[in-house]
Amino acid sequence: MRHGWLLIPCRHAHELLSERMDKPLAKGDRLRLWLHLRICAMCARIERQMDLLRAAMRRPSRVRKSSDRAVPMMVPPRLRMPPTESQFISRM
Repeated sequence: MRHGWLLIPCRHAHELLSERMDKPLAKGDRLRLWLHLRICAMCARIERQMDLLRAAMRRPSRVRKSSDRAVPMMVPPRLRMPPTESQFISRM
């Protein structure tokens, strides 16, 4: 048995974190990743960020149709309406 077979570099940990989002990892990979995340604060932070992104993607969207959006009053009136064709052409 090689020495250090449990220790993996950060690059490999990132690959396993990404792979874990798509499919379950093999036991050995899970163990190596678990150990790496316990000793590497930066990779543990990346894991938390990936988990937050995954959770955000699973939430239902709150985006409304553009016609339903209200324009904030702090936006100057000239910017509230899309430019007319003549205004668009004059800018070119």
